[in-house]
Amino acid sequence: MRKAALIATIGLTAIGCGAGELMPSQPGGRDEKGGAGAALVPPAGGTGGAAGAAVPPGPGIALVTNADGWLEPNAAGAVGAWWSTGDYYGEDGTPGAGSCPNAGFPMSGCSTLTTPTPGMWFRPDPAGGEMCTSGIAAQVLMGNDGQFAWSAIWGNIVGFNLATPDSGPAPAVGNYDAPAHGITGFAFNIDGVLPFGHLRVLVTTADNHTDSAYWDGAAMDLSPYSGPGRYAIRWPEVGGPLYLGGAPPFDPTKIEAIGFHVVSRETEAAPYAFCISNVALLTN
Repeated sequence: MRKAALIATIGLTAIGCGAGELMPSQPGGRDEKGGAGAALVPPAGGTGGAAGAAVPPGPGIALVTNADGWLEPNAAGAVGAWWSTGDYYGEDGTPGAGSCPNAGFPMSGCSTLTTPTPGMWFRPDPAGGEMCTSGIAAQVLMGNDGQFAWSAIWGNIVGFNLATPDSGPAPAVGNYDAPAHGITGFAFNIDGVLPFGHLRVLVTTADNHTDSAYWDGAAMDLSPYSGPGRYAIRWPEVGGPLYLGGAPPFDPTKIEAIGFHVVSRETEAAPYAFCISNVALLTN
């Protein structure tokens, strides 16, 4: 199994990146420049977001996933596996051992994953080869201190490593030097049900895997996802996190993983079911 090492201290020690390195210290679902989150309805769609379009964004190297959830050998030299984690799960994927239950909240108050299962291999859909995930990002509740428990209830994450060939239970997470490989960013398709105001597209590095940088993270609380479609993101668009303040500059020479964080908000819980496909590393 792999570990997750991405965003919020997410804990997924058994998946490739080192999930425990991902859990956010203060993931905050507040959106200072957008709405408070939408109801569960399929986003209107097919046109993609501000940085995306229905047409492929340009030259790139496809990252194909094999039947066990590992990246196939590719011209970009990316090596790693897909993983999942959430605030209800421990670093090894154990249910009930995450930051949310450890803070005293019941399972009903925590984020849960229906698919995939944390700590288990994250395999692609056998029919279409997409990486599909479903679950609920819990509503952020008040803690015993009378404050919103942002660091305990932060949502769910799926993602993949770029430089971690180790498949052991506690793999050494590697750093991927994107510029050295001629990589300028990444692209992906997203389809399905994902309420607006709940997504951060993370890029974890050796310097910020606990509070990861994300797409538009220097200026926005959330990534500018606007519905199903294809999105292309270049490294200058990755930064933050805004909620942290004074975050270290994003360094594309030290990338550990790319992830999709369904963020918990204080306004409502967010059920979701979406798939990621046609992932590519960009060269233009």
